[in-house]
Amino acid sequence: MLMLLDDFRCPGRWCDEVHIVAIKFKGNSLLNSLRKLGLSCVVYELWRERNNRIFGSAHRSIEHIVQSCIVTIRNRFCKWKAPRNKHNGKPPEPLA
Repeated sequence: MLMLLDDFRCPGRWCDEVHIVAIKFKGNSLLNSLRKLGLSCVVYELWRERNNRIFGSAHRSIEHIVQSCIVTIRNRFCKWKAPRNKHNGKPPEPLA
C-alpha cells in the first residue's frame, strides 16, 4: 500500500501511521483525495478479511485483496464529478 502511495518506507506503529497520514494527506487536491480513498479502502478490506477469517473461515490471497482495492478505487474514482468553476458553475474547460 505504501508503494502505491509513493511512500517507500517501512510501516511503523498504527498511531504513528495515522499521524503521518493526517499530515501528508492534508487538503482536497485530487492526489490527496485518491490517497485518502486508497487508505480507507485498504483499511476496510483488511478489516473485512480479518472478520472473514475469524467468523466465516474464508481466506483470500494478498493478490485478491489488492485487486479488490484497485477495483473499488477505480469504481469510486469514476463516480467523482469534475470540480465546478467558482465563477460560472460549469466544469473547467479542457486544456488544449
